[in-house]
Amino acid sequence: MIKSTILIAFLISVSLTALSQKNVNSLVVVSYNVENLFDTVNSPLFDDDAFTPEGSKKWTSDRYEKKVTDLAMVLGSIPGSELPAVIGLTEIENRKVLEDLINDPKLRKGAYEIIHDDGVDPRVIECALFSDLNILNTFLTIIFPSRIPLILNTSTGQSCMFREKDLTD
Repeated sequence: MIKSTILIAFLISVSLTALSQKNVNSLVVVSYNVENLFDTVNSPLFDDDAFTPEGSKKWTSDRYEKKVTDLAMVLGSIPGSELPAVIGLTEIENRKVLEDLINDPKLRKGAYEIIHDDGVDPRVIECALFSDLNILNTFLTIIFPSRIPLILNTSTGQSCMFREKDLTD
């Protein structure tokens, strides 16, 4: 979770610096505590029993799907002509809930990649980012001299390196 928090802070500072160096109209970066976005599947490795149909919260598929739809509506209605370039999320359970959220019709046009590592917190409270890697690549190219690479693991399992020139230049 600390790595994710540092990454979120880093991306926000990169975005703000990029805006100040280029004549860019706007770049929207959002951080949102989604307050326990859990699926309904019990994981024996983590303490998520409350978020099952039999658990204390009586967490059903209908309630989960409504929460995903409501969150997508909020994120999709943030002012601006486009969806946010970067969305930081806290209190998510796993990659599946991220995939469900990113595949909602209100967010699908964002061409987002998921940046997420499974955490070790037994409460299963994790952080993640959605980012349009084309936008992120543009801003990282502006910020970093062409000699510094950055590698991110994306939702497709691929690594993306952002640099213009070979390190030996």
